[in-house]
Amino acid sequence: MALPQSDADTSRNALLASPPLSAGIPRKPVPSPLLFKHGGKEYTSVQVSSALDDVDLDGSSSGNDERRQKQQQPLGIVPTAVVYRGIGASLRIWKWELISLLVSYLSFMSIIAVLAAFQGKLLSSWSGLISINAIIAILATIFKAALVLPVTEGISQLKWLWLFQEQRSLVDVDRYDQASRGAWGSILLIARQFSEKKKSYLASLGAFIFLLTLITDPFYQAAVQVNTCYHNSTALASVPRVNHYTATQGAVHDRAFHATADMDIAVTQGMVLPPRSGSDSIAPSVLCSTGNCTFGDNEGVSFSTLDMCHVCENLTTQILTRNITYEATTTSDASSSNSSSSSATNGPSGRKLKVRQSDTTSNSSPPTSWTEPTWILESAGGNITMLASGGPVLKVISLNDNTTSYPIGPWTRSSILEFRALAALEKKNCTGPQDCSSTPFAFQCSLRPCAKTFKASMKDGKYKETEVSREYMHRSMTYAYEIALNRTIVNGTWVNCSPSDNETETNSYQYALPEPPDIQLQPIGPHPPVQPNASVWYPRHCVYAIETAASVGLEALLRFSFDNNNITRVGPLVLPTNSWVANLWADGNISMATVNNFTSGLATTLAVQMRRTMDKNIDVSRQLGQTIQRDTCINIRWHYLSFGAIVLVLETAFLVAVIFTSHRRQWNANWKSSFLGLLVPQAGPDATQLRRQSISGHDAEDKGKLRRVAKDINVSLAKVGGRWQLHTVEKLD
Repeated sequence: MALPQSDADTSRNALLASPPLSAGIPRKPVPSPLLFKHGGKEYTSVQVSSALDDVDLDGSSSGNDERRQKQQQPLGIVPTAVVYRGIGASLRIWKWELISLLVSYLSFMSIIAVLAAFQGKLLSSWSGLISINAIIAILATIFKAALVLPVTEGISQLKWLWLFQEQRSLVDVDRYDQASRGAWGSILLIARQFSEKKKSYLASLGAFIFLLTLITDPFYQAAVQVNTCYHNSTALASVPRVNHYTATQGAVHDRAFHATADMDIAVTQGMVLPPRSGSDSIAPSVLCSTGNCTFGDNEGVSFSTLDMCHVCENLTTQILTRNITYEATTTSDASSSNSSSSSATNGPSGRKLKVRQSDTTSNSSPPTSWTEPTWILESAGGNITMLASGGPVLKVISLNDNTTSYPIGPWTRSSILEFRALAALEKKNCTGPQDCSSTPFAFQCSLRPCAKTFKASMKDGKYKETEVSREYMHRSMTYAYEIALNRTIVNGTWVNCSPSDNETETNSYQYALPEPPDIQLQPIGPHPPVQPNASVWYPRHCVYAIETAASVGLEALLRFSFDNNNITRVGPLVLPTNSWVANLWADGNISMATVNNFTSGLATTLAVQMRRTMDKNIDVSRQLGQTIQRDTCINIRWHYLSFGAIVLVLETAFLVAVIFTSHRRQWNANWKSSFLGLLVPQAGPDATQLRRQSISGHDAEDKGKLRRVAKDINVSLAKVGGRWQLHTVEKLD
């Protein structure tokens, strides 16, 4: 039926300008035709449009060309004049995405700022209510959330550009929509590109960026590492060192100086229980409350100190073997009984042979001489002899101190003690007399005062000092052992040393120049004062010395300890003259290795004792160090942040590409992820009379205006004709 003329004109103009709504798209149902009320009856937009197909503008039933032209147009497309947006307008369309991207940059820079502020800092310095990991997690979440909007809206906008002015499969709409909403959809969109002829590389890039965005959190958490660290502390750290050793017990008579009781104990301890290393021996005297300290490092050196060195040599090739005839002397034994008497026969090396008179007959007499193979080690302090067939198995003597010993340039002597030993080494597990024959072994060792430079540190309570270099000292005409260095290290700094002819404020140590060798080797005795032309003056810290009184006392103590000591085997028993000789004998396993260990231990003990004794110059008696506190620190692994930076750069490039692509196309709508442009009907001239919420012209391309119109349209989901449809009705006041 035809509507009245007055109503027909109005309704026709309105409805012709409002094409039927789309049937629908996947994910979002399309609304059913709008319901209108007119004259007490309800009409759908489709019914009214169908009724008006036969109604002309003037009320006739014949159509005109304009109406036919509109009917031939594609469903839902209304021709409008193309309006191009400027770059400013295009950017305003993407303002929220750009703001979101800016938030991502700000959060990323905030992460860098927080990490940089606490790089290497103590964990205890973090005073926040939550941990630094929690702060980074919050900022990383903001970073990731802000990245989601630009990439999802960009993919959604590419969906409309993909469909614009070209026929595409309707399922593409669903693929793009899924890609903009989740990881699985993004994976499907990327996978689809390998099978499609027409590819959307930009959309695939967006889907890839979306997947990368989801896994940024672990990289930020991995960037923060809490581990053990060390930092400087204000506690005192020092290690004992000494330039001049002057300790002495005093003089009993003219120049007969005695070593101190502490040094006497140290000598005994060094021979009986030699330390394994100098580091272990000096460690109890090291001050380091934190257990971790450094003591300077200048050219690999921490400090220099007076020390004691040693040298051992194998003299076995110098042993002479001689068959020596010994004469016996017979003396009466007062302790014997009247019925029998005995005689004592003195053999070599103090060996006594007793021959009882009752054991002899009238036709026999005690032997008066015999010949035995004898080992001889010639020495300046007296030869050492030992019977090859039995008796003592180790003999030790000290050599004279007025002989040349390890000369250094014009100086004839540089050792404070030399001792030699001759030993008879028995074969192990011998089974008969021939197998049990002994072999001779001889050696000589010297203790040589020296100046050493060390590299020292303490870590986790374990002190370690490593020798870097050494300089041997010589005995001067005043019987002091000393050496002046060209440069030395003082408090971690190398200092050059230059002598002067006269004493000055800085050069206060008188250093004797060498005298002729015969004067240097004179026995210890009163010595006239050093003449000015026979000496120079050095800064005290440039000279290392065992001064005269201490030198004489220490040398006397060492010579007394080593002179004329031996071990004698009597059957299965080993009888040493003192305990340290047994230690040197090593249960018959004496060798150059054991001898070196023995002498090294003694030298180390002497050096430690000298270093423990306070120097006259208090300023150089200890090497100061730096205490290091062990703590828990924040360590930043910056390379993990590169992943977030890459994602941020890719997202920026993607958004710029989408904005540029949208700007140069004729598609001006900013629908992005919204479908309101397809759901809200366009308006005709009489839409107000029909109380219909609709939109017309280019306003349909503005998502904001579409949302405002959509707020006044009610929809419901209903099943019509076996299909679910959106029924759209007008809101009434």
